[in-house]
Amino acid sequence: MSRGKISSDFEVSKSLGALYTGGDVEWVDKLIFTLANGAVNIVQDGSVLATVEEEEDPVLTFTTIKKTRFTLITAHKSGLLRQWEVDELAKPELVKTFRSIHTGPISLLKLHELVSGGVILGTGGTDGTLKVWDLDAKYYTHNFRTGSGVCSCIEFHPSKLVAVTGFQSGGLFVFDLTNSKQLHSLEGHYSAVTAVKVLAESSELVSAGRDKVIIIWCAEKGVKKRTIPVGCSVEGLHVISPLKVVLAAEDTLVVWDLETPKKVQQVTLGSQISKMAAKGSSIYCSTADLNLVELDVTDLSLVNTVVGNNDEILDLTFVGTNSSHLIVACNSPFIRLYKVSDYSCSLVRGHSDTVMCVSVSSMDPNLLCSGGKDREIRVWRLEDGLLTCLLVGTGHNEAVQGLSFPAQSIHKLYSVSKDTTVKCWNIDYDKATMSSLRTEIGHDKEINCCDISPGDELLATGSQDKTCKLWDKELNLVSTLRGHKRGIWCVKFSHNDRILASGSADATIKVWNMSDYSCLKQLEGHDCSVLSLSWISDNQIVSSATDGLLKVWLVNKQECVATLDQHTDKVWSVVCRRDETGELELTAGSASGQLVTWVDVTEAAVLKKQEEQGKLVVEQQKLANLMASKQFGAALRLALRLSQPFTALKILKRLDHETMREPVLSLDRPALDQLLGYTVKWNTNSRHSEVAQTVLNIILTNHVPDNLLKLEGSRSWVEGLLPYTDKHFQRLSRLQMKSKFLSFLVTNMKATSVPLPENEL
Repeated sequence: MSRGKISSDFEVSKSLGALYTGGDVEWVDKLIFTLANGAVNIVQDGSVLATVEEEEDPVLTFTTIKKTRFTLITAHKSGLLRQWEVDELAKPELVKTFRSIHTGPISLLKLHELVSGGVILGTGGTDGTLKVWDLDAKYYTHNFRTGSGVCSCIEFHPSKLVAVTGFQSGGLFVFDLTNSKQLHSLEGHYSAVTAVKVLAESSELVSAGRDKVIIIWCAEKGVKKRTIPVGCSVEGLHVISPLKVVLAAEDTLVVWDLETPKKVQQVTLGSQISKMAAKGSSIYCSTADLNLVELDVTDLSLVNTVVGNNDEILDLTFVGTNSSHLIVACNSPFIRLYKVSDYSCSLVRGHSDTVMCVSVSSMDPNLLCSGGKDREIRVWRLEDGLLTCLLVGTGHNEAVQGLSFPAQSIHKLYSVSKDTTVKCWNIDYDKATMSSLRTEIGHDKEINCCDISPGDELLATGSQDKTCKLWDKELNLVSTLRGHKRGIWCVKFSHNDRILASGSADATIKVWNMSDYSCLKQLEGHDCSVLSLSWISDNQIVSSATDGLLKVWLVNKQECVATLDQHTDKVWSVVCRRDETGELELTAGSASGQLVTWVDVTEAAVLKKQEEQGKLVVEQQKLANLMASKQFGAALRLALRLSQPFTALKILKRLDHETMREPVLSLDRPALDQLLGYTVKWNTNSRHSEVAQTVLNIILTNHVPDNLLKLEGSRSWVEGLLPYTDKHFQRLSRLQMKSKFLSFLVTNMKATSVPLPENEL
């Protein structure tokens, strides 16, 4: 094994978690506000900048608007409404909390900026009411009762004080906010009204719902002008012009010409559209598979996709020149294609069921293969940032769980499956066909993984039958590697040496010699199943396990040099790459959908450690000079800054009560809190208790108790001081009693050696 550079220090450079778990989502400027697990995430470029949440009071719905800052209103399960101000750095600040007054939960919120510059809030409840709030005056101004059930949409007139409200029962009402009266009750929908738009120029309303119709109303008279059947349930509506609209219908965006009427254009997103919004030249959609999609309104072309939740990530690989893109296979039939430079994402359709495994050709980095539960193998090519499916192969009877391209050919492919078979495929790109050259029943139980050696000499397969088998190019069995006590989840050949590593559910990694098929090393350190591994170099391995931990191993010493703890669930895949500068990056995906990238900072950590050691030497010399010159106040502050409790104790022991006052009272709040923490430890030892009690006396007699209780560690040091202080008090009380008895004895003793006066002889 070649030694090379050892990587031992890593730091997180990118973390993508669950941004969106369903429900409300709003796009404002470059930020996306999403609802996730009872909290509101503020998202930019696929990363969470901040989270707005209240402990034990989940958010049910929210709305936001931007003036000089972002105003965010959240409705909570407790019936409270909270107003937040969010700055450009996405730092939320709670401004106000008030009760909703609704008799049931709030189902919908809507903020609207008035022509006069003020902001009003509309709250629609499950009690069939609409309430309008003046946020500047901080009270609700209108309360409209309809008795129509759950409110499903709210729309304000852009220039008039008029509100339009739709309900899940099909009710649609127009309210005048100037005199608090209902203007119209628009009867026409027979199912939930999901969207309504006010056309101020033509004094019309356009409404759509789940009853599969669009209705155009005369806004002034409140009468129906036209009903247009669209043939599918509508979840969102955007008006391009008075005679052209975009509808979110099931999993499709459709452009309708209302004059004809007919479909003009449509695009399928591949998943049910749950919410639709439009800002400027873009249309935004959230889908049932929790993705946030941006499209150009002119031609409905895809602009960007933000993955709201990857669900369970099953496999990862880098593809493209210089590993420019990351392929993510998760609990979905769509492949996630991330651009590494900015982590923008696109969804690649092809498989009809969950994609289980992906693999890239080492000969052609733009060539990728994928296998899934649909028993299909697909070969893709990356061109201009897009994945194109070249061909499809079928033949396995169960899910495909492992794939591997030979290092020196792109016309062959090996696959393993849950059906216990190993297949060798021949690929003809000209005819776009894949044919099985040979099929072998490889193991007694399902096969989890496979990998091919750098020279294409050996194919390794790992199975639940606890064995790893080696095959030649023609799928002739070469050897069976035994030793693991449970099923094998991963096998990987070293890049250069004839060495194979295997990870098992027995929590061990075995390193095998391909010359004599013996076990060279066994790496022990994981407490649970090893699910994935990757070679960093010929002497280092990174592995992942079901407890969410990643470990970096030094193989020749059988030593774990780093443990990376960012995941909370099992990590199914970990891969490594070198960026343009040659720096190492590790990327891991977990069952919770979290995608984390670490960068190697070993050299920077070594330099930082050397720099800190140099600074420490200088500070130590400075401390010695201060003590020599009897500048005890400065010396004490420096000892605390260097976190040296023993040095601080030595300084204080050289001082009496009066001279100790100035150094102790000169400390700022953090240093005072730190000194009290040290005092708790000193107070537990009777040899240092005198100094501890003197320090306490000075602090307690010169600081207000309320200020001391505000210190960060006040609770812990009060709990630690009380029992030992009581113990020292009892010891001193007993000593005082004993000293009194000694005085009594001395006063009652007669001196026997004193000569008597002459008159007493």
